[in-house]
Amino acid sequence: MSIQNRLVFAIVEFLDQQVRSNAVSGEALESLEVGLQCLQTAYGISLDDPALTSQKTERSLLEIFTSAVGGQQPDVTQVAQSSIGACSAAPGPEISEADKARAEKLKNEGNELMKKEQYNKAIEVYTQAINLNSQKSVYYSNRAAAYSKVENHEKALEDCQKAVSIDPTYSKAYGRMGLAYSSMNEFQKACEAYTRAVDLEPGNSSYRANLEIAEQKLKGASLGGGGVPNMAGINPSLGGMDMSQLLQNPAIMNAATSFLQNPQMQQMMHSFMGQAMQPGEQSDQDGGGGGGGGMANLLSVGQQIASQIQQTNPQLVEQVRQMRNSRADPNGTNNNQEETDSNNPDQPPPPPSSSS
Repeated sequence: MSIQNRLVFAIVEFLDQQVRSNAVSGEALESLEVGLQCLQTAYGISLDDPALTSQKTERSLLEIFTSAVGGQQPDVTQVAQSSIGACSAAPGPEISEADKARAEKLKNEGNELMKKEQYNKAIEVYTQAINLNSQKSVYYSNRAAAYSKVENHEKALEDCQKAVSIDPTYSKAYGRMGLAYSSMNEFQKACEAYTRAVDLEPGNSSYRANLEIAEQKLKGASLGGGGVPNMAGINPSLGGMDMSQLLQNPAIMNAATSFLQNPQMQQMMHSFMGQAMQPGEQSDQDGGGGGGGGMANLLSVGQQIASQIQQTNPQLVEQVRQMRNSRADPNGTNNNQEETDSNNPDQPPPPPSSSS
């Protein structure tokens, strides 16, 4: 092992000791852990490698440093933070320009597949891009979007976390992380992710709207176990709305007609009707007893429809929210804006609003 690698190993060993001794906490601890991983990856070093541990220095890095500065004990927190800064600037594995170009081409192909709603193929293509260049956060974020489309939210979350570990200021990845957490009903974490996205990109109305929805779901009352649940639970954005007002809105009726013609929605409704015709096979999915199962199933269908509308036609959801706010605030002091995705050439565009 070279002198340089022995030095890096000593630094990694020192930082690992700081983590274990709780010398730092909170965000500093998280940064320290990222720094450790960064150093080990950049230099191909592992603390568990017996070949490396056998060549470590007799004295610890702190002891060597203390001796070099004349016996003055350094501030270990400052040393740790300085090491983190050095790690952030450490170069990763060298990637050829040819591989970078091929990876970028694959990313663009993945974006085109997303437009065509060929999500599984898009995942494969984004994975090929990552294999060629694993240092681009956008590749992980785009693959996360594809994973979300096929409802593999755990994988989507992993990719979002990888994206922000590469670029902690990448707001798009935090937004998609919020979507993954929301889809897994982890609304507290969804709120935290959306809040981070808003902090990084305050002008993005989509992040603000999604944060509002996640906060409403976090506060919303859960479905009851015996009576008729609150109909506002179908979607917090629709709470308090006059149904006759909704039915008179041409845009909403057109959207409803489009959804009813969608084969996936037809299958969903067919499944629901099949359950309704077999009262003896009541699902215990909601964990409730008594006679509320039919209504709970109906609300489940409603939630899925609302989720589909939110994903494919956020402008319509925003319109409904504005209608609700206009009823609650007759003075019309509504500050909500149209929900649109920010224009970014690196991102796969959303599918047309008429698709599922």
